[in-house]
Amino acid sequence: MSTRFPWKKLPLWWWGFIMVIAATVLAFLSLRHYEERRAEADFQTAAVERLDRLESSIELTLDQLIALGAYYDSAGEIDRTRFYRLAQPLLHQGFAVQALEWIPRVTDAERERLTQSARHDGYPGFDFTERTEQGVMAPAKRRPIYYPVYFVEPYRGNEKALGFDLASLPSRRSALEQAAASGQITATGRITLVQGNSDQYGFLVFRPVYHPDTSLENPARLAGFVLAVFKIGDIVEHGSENSRSRIRLFLSDEAADPGKQVLYPRQQTPEMAAPLPTGFTLNRHIKVASRSWHVTATPQPGAFAVHRQTSMSVLALGLLIAMLWAAYLRQVSRQRSVIERTVEERTLELNRERNFSDAIFNSEGGITLVIDRAGEIVRFNHAAEVFTGYSFEEVRNQPFFWQRFLPPEQRAGVHQIFEHFHDGSLPRRYENHWVSRSGEQRLFDWTNTIIVDRRGTPQFLVTIGLDITERNQAEENLRASELRFRQLFERNNAPMLLVDPEDGNIVDANASACTFYGWPHDEICSLHIEDINQLPPDEVRAERLQALQEKRNYFIFTHRLADGQVRTVEVHSTPIRVGDKDVLISIIHDISERTRAEAQVRQLLNEQGVMLDNALVGIVKVRDRTILWANRAFETMLGYGSDELNGLPTR
Repeated sequence: MSTRFPWKKLPLWWWGFIMVIAATVLAFLSLRHYEERRAEADFQTAAVERLDRLESSIELTLDQLIALGAYYDSAGEIDRTRFYRLAQPLLHQGFAVQALEWIPRVTDAERERLTQSARHDGYPGFDFTERTEQGVMAPAKRRPIYYPVYFVEPYRGNEKALGFDLASLPSRRSALEQAAASGQITATGRITLVQGNSDQYGFLVFRPVYHPDTSLENPARLAGFVLAVFKIGDIVEHGSENSRSRIRLFLSDEAADPGKQVLYPRQQTPEMAAPLPTGFTLNRHIKVASRSWHVTATPQPGAFAVHRQTSMSVLALGLLIAMLWAAYLRQVSRQRSVIERTVEERTLELNRERNFSDAIFNSEGGITLVIDRAGEIVRFNHAAEVFTGYSFEEVRNQPFFWQRFLPPEQRAGVHQIFEHFHDGSLPRRYENHWVSRSGEQRLFDWTNTIIVDRRGTPQFLVTIGLDITERNQAEENLRASELRFRQLFERNNAPMLLVDPEDGNIVDANASACTFYGWPHDEICSLHIEDINQLPPDEVRAERLQALQEKRNYFIFTHRLADGQVRTVEVHSTPIRVGDKDVLISIIHDISERTRAEAQVRQLLNEQGVMLDNALVGIVKVRDRTILWANRAFETMLGYGSDELNGLPTR
């Protein structure tokens, strides 16, 4: 039996329809190819311009280091001040320079001299350092040759680099030896920048400097290295504000170890890493000092899009003509299309609802269970599996969930609550503990939802439990802490006040304060501190702010009591948090009697001094054969003026 399509039986209008469709597709594909080639040509032009600009930026960046190295060649030894003056213009002009450093070649015999010189320059803690295996900076071990960071600009942000011996790192030492052997500037692989923008990598470039008056065979001919730390991101983005919105670049160092080849951008998002539909790409190798960078240019998302207006117009016109030819066929198949579309939309809607329900059910926010009328578990989400240690298959259709997951002392109570499920009176919220397979016990806050059938009969219970163990413990700790503070405050024998630092209101006072000041608790809590403190209100406010800012916590004030007495008090005041507000807790000690006693002692001492000084006989005070004091009569006897004998020896 033949199964070939009966082409000869097709009506003529079908052949016309096929011819129109074929001509439309041919024209569409030709125009589409032309539009893609035009978009690719635009991309190639912009990409070449961007890569040329990148090469220029790299050359300009390296010129900063070359200029500084050339000055070293001509000037010889440069001190720290001269290095600072040379580096500042380069740092201001260099858009990608992170730091400029001078790395001298130092023998072990020269180490102490250079260390003392740096300390004399204003760096008292300077030393040759290296990083231990634990990542801690420590004094460098003794070795024949050191390459320390002796000058660094800017210093701020690079403090830890000063004194660091690059010879202590094998990778840096290798780069230094390569630069010294070749006499050329040498670049390292990528490094992670600690200061500045942390979203880009950097790299180091060494430029060797030699003593001009030494022979080529002399190992001491090497004076050191001028080192620059460059920021790769700033080099790439310099002067490319316009093209950067259309061209994106990916830089890699093919000579670096696997996993460390990516140079730019530092963090590639999935969108950036995904290939574009157009597939436009331009590759180039750029020489950077002693290394070769591989650069790939691709369009930014949405840039260099293929404009398909012409091809789409031709396609639309052809399809319109074809649709006119196919009007009869559409009319015949319309009903079937409507049915198929309805089924598809309904299926899609059901799938969306199912996926949405599954996503909510398996949310990590809490434990979710679905329990039937018999108490059997019919759904068990992932969070429940994680906490309990049981898989859904282990608990599916298992009756009486409370016997498996609840502590023995709570099972009866939960069973009684579940009995209300059948009549629809189950509590909306309740709390209880669950125990996992490993024995861990946690407190959960449960929210219940009853699913009923069309007759209103409860069929399933959906319960969601949130772990509130830590929150409950925190609340208990807070209540205990507040209780301890309240007991300490109220039972303290010393008068204590809580004062609002903003307006000076007395928020609270303990029993000792009420006794000392003579006001009942309600009345003293209605006062301002200015009603008690005898200083002017502005001074009281200023002292209050000093205590709030913890700039001062000890004061001597005069306070007025309820009966009008004025007492001298010693106040210790410090800010604390009460509820959601900062207040000052002030502890008051009455020092009135001590103050009066001290004044009387000072008066007696003053009177005694006047009597001794005006005595008619000579009086002198000597200790360890040195005159500490002499009265006027003694000074007159020896012919000395006032206080001239004080401090003189007796011999």
